[in-house]
Amino acid sequence: MPGFPLLVFVGLAAVLGGSALVLWRRDRRAARSLVKDELPEHETMAEPGASSGASGASNDAAEDALESAERPRDSQVLLSIGTGLAEAAPLQPLRQRIEALCHDIRIDLGVEVPLPEVYLDRSLPADRFQVELEGVPVSEGEFSGMALLLQDDPVHAQLVSVETFEAPSPIGSRPGRWAGREHGERLQDAGIGFLFADEVLREVLDRTLRRYAADFLGIQETRLMLEQLEGKYGELIKEVLRILPLQRIAEALRLLVSEGVSIRNRRGLLESMVEWGSIESDAGRLTEHLRAGLARQISHQYADRNRVISAFVLAPALEEQLRATLARQEKSRDSLPDDIGRTVLVQLRRLCDMLPEHDLTVLLVHSELRRCMRRLIVRGELQLAVLSFRELASEYNLQAVGTVSLTDVLARPASRAGAVTPLATAS
Repeated sequence: MPGFPLLVFVGLAAVLGGSALVLWRRDRRAARSLVKDELPEHETMAEPGASSGASGASNDAAEDALESAERPRDSQVLLSIGTGLAEAAPLQPLRQRIEALCHDIRIDLGVEVPLPEVYLDRSLPADRFQVELEGVPVSEGEFSGMALLLQDDPVHAQLVSVETFEAPSPIGSRPGRWAGREHGERLQDAGIGFLFADEVLREVLDRTLRRYAADFLGIQETRLMLEQLEGKYGELIKEVLRILPLQRIAEALRLLVSEGVSIRNRRGLLESMVEWGSIESDAGRLTEHLRAGLARQISHQYADRNRVISAFVLAPALEEQLRATLARQEKSRDSLPDDIGRTVLVQLRRLCDMLPEHDLTVLLVHSELRRCMRRLIVRGELQLAVLSFRELASEYNLQAVGTVSLTDVLARPASRAGAVTPLATAS
């Protein structure tokens, strides 16, 4: 520029250019580091002989400790694995995943779960695992540690010339698609989701801990929870304890957690207990009111990103028949006659078979029917949440995707599914 000193501008250009180069190199190193850290523990993703000496020594020490350790005698939750899975799932990364899992469950459900211990059981087949709760096996199975469990459409794997095979999945009720571990790098480069052996074991523990989370919430844990809240909600807690015994509070909280309902909204729960505690003497019926007080949390749990809840509904004639049947059965008000229950269960199983695994679709019923339908679902071992209209927040919408009746079951394809209905008018 005429009139401006050339040396000043040359100096400024050099400073700015140098700064840009430094920033570019830093970002490039960070990107490379991020890619390498995607799978830091799995040796198959590295070149032969390229493992780190420090991390290798750490893993070797951990494996030696695992092999020499005696079977824990007082562990609340114990994961036993065979020698094949122990080789495929390094101990240190597995323990880190388990610790992170317990933290996630505490955040999700509001319940402290014990940290599972890992034990190498040489009496088990090489590829077998077993989860024990208080010394009693509650989950077991087997899978090859040298295989990867796909978490994506198998067609995507075929597009990158990766052969897959079908085998039982330890984290689902349906068979899974697996690929050889040697294909891990190719799948990762293509952005195809999959799980290594330690990640599969982590998911096994996730299913088990969530299923039995209510077992870790007793009277002692409930008392400790209330003591921790006393400084913040002192008067509210005093009123709750005046109305309800500690045992009934603990039982109601366990019923919530047993269905996967988070109890993190402590204030909402305490206020609902004050409102309904003196009216309902039965913990089960009190829990129904607590669920209604958690409508926003429950709706969010089962809604998609557009705040739409997909649900199966009962045909009006069937709903009226079930309500009339329960009204006549005073002694067993929360159970259905066997003949009606079997017919409804068959219809529900047909609908569930049409859903993809881990789908969020729920069964939506009248509040008087929710408890008996929930018992029916548990008896039939169906993975289906049961909600009542009272548990749906007004800011969410409802989409009926199937209707259950005693004579037929109507499933509506996604392209022709029922219209989205505001929940404020859906009852």
